[in-house]
Amino acid sequence: MNRRFILVILALCCSLMLYGCANHSKDAQWGAVCTVYLDNLPKEYNLLPLELREKTTITFSISNISLGRVYRIALTEKNGYRQEVDMLPGNYSVSEVYVSNHSIMPLSAAAQAENILLEQNHETHLAVSLADPSALAQTIQLNTPTPEILQAAPYSRQVQYAGTVLNLNSIPQVMSFPDIQDKRLSSGETYEIPSSSHSGVCLIVKNTTTSIISLNEATFVGVKFTNNNAVFPGGLTIGSALKDVANARSGLLGTPSYCTGSPLIGFSLNRSALVYLDHASGDRLSLTIDSSSSVVTSISYEFDVYQ
Repeated sequence: MNRRFILVILALCCSLMLYGCANHSKDAQWGAVCTVYLDNLPKEYNLLPLELREKTTITFSISNISLGRVYRIALTEKNGYRQEVDMLPGNYSVSEVYVSNHSIMPLSAAAQAENILLEQNHETHLAVSLADPSALAQTIQLNTPTPEILQAAPYSRQVQYAGTVLNLNSIPQVMSFPDIQDKRLSSGETYEIPSSSHSGVCLIVKNTTTSIISLNEATFVGVKFTNNNAVFPGGLTIGSALKDVANARSGLLGTPSYCTGSPLIGFSLNRSALVYLDHASGDRLSLTIDSSSSVVTSISYEFDVYQ
């Protein structure tokens, strides 16, 4: 990258920052303050991994077209899900609230008013509420690791799902999966069948023959989980931090057997996977790491792979 190009980029960044500051910098003189806060976050929320909480952001905007003002609101773990905004006096509309957390734990929220009035030298409060905080609390409680799963061996084929410890081999019997009639698999091809009864669970099946076969003839070879209802031995779950899993000395699983995907975790490139292979059983545990963060976003456990 040449020096001239770098200077151009820096100049553009500076001009954008100055524009952003100038846009609302004088609004505080009117004393019209809007305090936005999340009013019903259950105490159980703090039991979630910090890295998962840090990826949860509640965003929306408060706007007045005639005044030419749009205020972006972001409620996060860092600001305690509370933000004070200096605004121009006037009537404002509140946009739809969006909750971003990488689809690890589906959440929805809404502001308690669609329109608000900001007055000079006056503080206006705007509450934002989760749609079902009791369900969130219950989900978190059910997914708190039990002593049984914490003490289980990493390759014991045990998983705690929604509070119940299961053997992975029993998943096809305890959960429902669709019978897909029109899908065929080539020799060696694998396919993931999403559960019709349990969100975020997929059967992994494989054509272990030398012929083309229908999907319902494939061999069940593993299970994939994509939401945080599943807890693996030691407390490994969706949302676990990379440093807590893969640290060579203190990680739950230590150094991976090998990795796939991009080696640049956290730079919004391709997703990466940490792969752990048990040489005794041949079982394989694969953890997908999100491209823009350093947390586990899916866990796959496959039987008798040996590679």
